[in-house]
Amino acid sequence: ARRWLRLEQRLAGLPLDPDKVAEAAEVELGAFTGRDGFEAPGWYRVQVLPTLVRRAAHAALGGRS
Repeated sequence: ARRWLRLEQRLAGLPLDPDKVAEAAEVELGAFTGRDGFEAPGWYRVQVLPTLVRRAAHAALGGRS
């Protein structure tokens, strides 16, 4: 695990909106190179990040958007 500083900077001061957070994550995907593993290839790990960030934002809002 590591912090996604470029995404944090992009979102600083903005209201928490799961869809906007996911869009920003898509723009900032270049910050990562996925690690290949038994359970998933590296490219897939990177591609699912916007969805995971959207879900985290949704959960942070208590399941409401």
